[in-house]
Amino acid sequence: MKHQYLDDKPTTAFILTMRYNSPYVLLDKVLQDYLPHINPKTAYQKANSQELPFPVFKADKNSNKSKFIVRITDLAKWLDNCAQDAEDEWKKVNE
Repeated sequence: MKHQYLDDKPTTAFILTMRYNSPYVLLDKVLQDYLPHINPKTAYQKANSQELPFPVFKADKNSNKSKFIVRITDLAKWLDNCAQDAEDEWKKVNE
């Protein structure tokens, strides 16, 4: 008898959760790892107006010193969408 869980691939969210050891990650780390071309000042301005490609939040929304946080599932969804767009474009060119 074959076990289904052995055939399942780990999801992007699962892998990111293992990488960051948390279901949440600081926006600073996401910028460093995935958006290094955006300077922090611009990123924080975009975060304040929810203009990043994924939602962000502050644990203490009443504090200006509180850092922005990204939920891993939201980061994973964005990365998966980017990868799917690239795959679709690749197929148009190569098939």
